[in-house]
Amino acid sequence: MGALKDSHSIPRLKKLTQSPTDTIRLAASVALFHLGDRSHVSTIVNLANQSNLFAISALGAISEIEETLATLVQSDDLQVRTNAAIALLQRRDPRCLSALSEILIDDTRDLAFHPFTSVGRTLSAIKAVPSAELRAKDPTLDLSYSVAMREHLLREAIHLPEEHFLKLARRLLSRSQNDLVPTLIGLLENLQTDSAIGVLKEGAERISSPLIRDYCHLALYRLKQEGPYEEYINHWVMNQKESQLIQLRQLLPWKYRLEQSDYTLTPEETSRLLIEAFLSIASRRDEKSIAFLLEAIQFGNPHNRYALMGLLMKATE
Repeated sequence: MGALKDSHSIPRLKKLTQSPTDTIRLAASVALFHLGDRSHVSTIVNLANQSNLFAISALGAISEIEETLATLVQSDDLQVRTNAAIALLQRRDPRCLSALSEILIDDTRDLAFHPFTSVGRTLSAIKAVPSAELRAKDPTLDLSYSVAMREHLLREAIHLPEEHFLKLARRLLSRSQNDLVPTLIGLLENLQTDSAIGVLKEGAERISSPLIRDYCHLALYRLKQEGPYEEYINHWVMNQKESQLIQLRQLLPWKYRLEQSDYTLTPEETSRLLIEAFLSIASRRDEKSIAFLLEAIQFGNPHNRYALMGLLMKATE
């Protein structure tokens, strides 16, 4: 009724706010809010303070409740903390950063995140699940959703004040959160501020983290920053000329991810970075770039030739 803006249902919704069932009371209060009636926001806040995850999630759409969420984000309860952080991020309040980092950065708990809904499917929240790899065969747990959600939250974090976003960016880079590196570097590149470029230049010096170093060089190359970035990218691409562009791997168990060396790239990471590098080179559309693509077609992996010819055609349009 709230989503349909059915103002004729307001009297009935107000009666439902007195329901003894929490979810009905909450759904009615949320519907009234969407109809422009804030008189029952206190009901949502009260339920949120009782650790009702649906209520906490609903607060993300409501202004002037940031203090409530800021208190909840300090909770000892992981589920409360997670949903409060997401709601506070929706309010673009930097006080979400501590708990948001907990969502974005992997640790030994091996957390995954998936949505769940109320019986009526109108209320939703996020549930944090530990030991995700041990539950990989659980039909109710989709690990791909967890990755997509974390990437989405990182993209939303760019709307925080820049100094706070850059603080989060440095934290992710220092922890070598590789699955979020391509998204993070893209966001820093899009900012194009002196501070963001400074973070990229710091990442380009990370000898022990090749994925971060390579993506930062690629971003600085695309931003046409002065330095050895073009030479670095050309040299890296030619060193990978035997690599296949499309080469994916399935998610490894946590124990194997911990043992993996930080000094090497996985086939998936290499192929994704190689595709982005070739796209960046092709976008230059100058004689040097075209000659480089021709060389890659002639001497590189035969499986890449059709894709590279497509890039060459794009570069010469």
